[in-house]
Amino acid sequence: MESMKKKHMDFLGSKGTTNINHNLTMTNFEVGEKVKIKRVNKESMELEDYFYLKEFENRIGTICERNACISETYAYKVKFDENEFGYFYNEDIILMNV
Repeated sequence: MESMKKKHMDFLGSKGTTNINHNLTMTNFEVGEKVKIKRVNKESMELEDYFYLKEFENRIGTICERNACISETYAYKVKFDENEFGYFYNEDIILMNV
């Protein structure tokens, strides 16, 4: 299984653009939406992934970039503070009701 950091590097294009047509079936979030990072379950993931996500667990941020991945899903760059951000997949985040 790929580590979270490696998966975060498999984006196609930049700033959400790609030349490949994907059939994405998961809930897709949009740039500008507020999201919360889900609570992580150590038993259900690799340790490297766990420690990456644990740093952001339960934090609220704003999606500032959406990138299509080779795995036919999206990864999202979420900004928390002026100089703090992380990359997450659909399964890592939930939409906040504003």
